[in-house]
Amino acid sequence: VENTGISTKFITDHLQQSGADNVVMILDACRNQGQRSGIGVGRGTEQVARQTGIITLFSCSPEQYSYEIDSLKQGVFTTALLEAFGMQEQCATVEQVSDYLQQRVPVLTQQYMNRSKQIPYTIAEPLSKSHLILLPKNAKSADIETLKKDALQAEVAHDYALARQLWIRVLSASGGQDAEAIAAIERLSRMFRSTFLKKFLVPAGVGFIGVSILGIVRQLRTPPQKIETVLAGIELKRKIKVP
Repeated sequence: VENTGISTKFITDHLQQSGADNVVMILDACRNQGQRSGIGVGRGTEQVARQTGIITLFSCSPEQYSYEIDSLKQGVFTTALLEAFGMQEQCATVEQVSDYLQQRVPVLTQQYMNRSKQIPYTIAEPLSKSHLILLPKNAKSADIETLKKDALQAEVAHDYALARQLWIRVLSASGGQDAEAIAAIERLSRMFRSTFLKKFLVPAGVGFIGVSILGIVRQLRTPPQKIETVLAGIELKRKIKVP
C-alpha cells in the first residue's frame, strides 16, 4: 500500500490548493489496521483535518470496518451518503448530513449483515463549520439564521475574510435575495476598499495616477486569497507621483 496508494496528506495538500473557500473530504475506507502499526489508520488524517480546517467525513470510527454490500454494489456508508444528499428538505448542513450518517449506517449494517459496529463520524473544526450549508436547496430559514450568526461573530472577532465567505454562503442559500447578506457584503467591501486605499494611496504628501486607483477597485472584487498578489503589484506603483 505504501508503494501504490495515495496518501491522504497528498490529497489534502491538493484540496487546499484548489482555491475553494471550503472543502469537504469524504473517506469511505476501513480503519481497522491499527494494531499493525501501533496507531489506528486515519489518525494522521484526523490530525491533518484539524490542522488544515478541512471538513472530513469518515465512513467509520477508529478500529472499525467499513462494510461493502454485494447487493447494493457499494458500501453502506456511500449508500447512506447518497440518501442524505438526495433527501428533499432533510439534510442541508454539514451537521445534518453527519447526524443522518451516524443514525443510518448502523441501521444498514444491521439490516444487511446483522452487524451494527460501523459508526461514521465527522471532523469539522472550528464548530461553526458544522453549520455550513452543503445543499442550499434543502436549507431552511433556521439553517440560514445560524449561518448569519456565525458571520456576525466572525466580524466581531475581526476575521473579515471568514465573515465575507459566510455572508456569501448566506446569500447563495437564500437564492440571492437576503437583504442582510447583501448589506453585509457591501459593508465588508467598503471596509476592504477603505483600508487598502488608505494604506496604498494616501501616504502624506504623495498623489498617484488615477488608473492605479481604478485597478485596485477592480481587483478588490477578487477573492481575498488573490489580494496579496494584487498588492504586490500595487507596491511598485507607489513610486509614481502625480506632478
